[in-house]
Amino acid sequence: MYDDRSNWYSCESKHFIYKYLADSEAEKDIDLIVKNRESALIYISKFLDVKVDRKTKLYFIPDIKTAHELKMMVFY
Repeated sequence: MYDDRSNWYSCESKHFIYKYLADSEAEKDIDLIVKNRESALIYISKFLDVKVDRKTKLYFIPDIKTAHELKMMVFY
């Protein structure tokens, strides 16, 4: 069960706050995830001609069971 808040790591970039669990796939790939998310947002915001002036939180949860244990909303 992942209700221990000490298992969560956090990382920030210009436009995002990333939350992920210790020893997860997200932790292993966080540098690539940050790079890809920032690149995508820059591309989309330029295409739409909009300015993004706030940070969005992204939670990386390993599976549905963990999401339910954390009582988090899951989008498919």
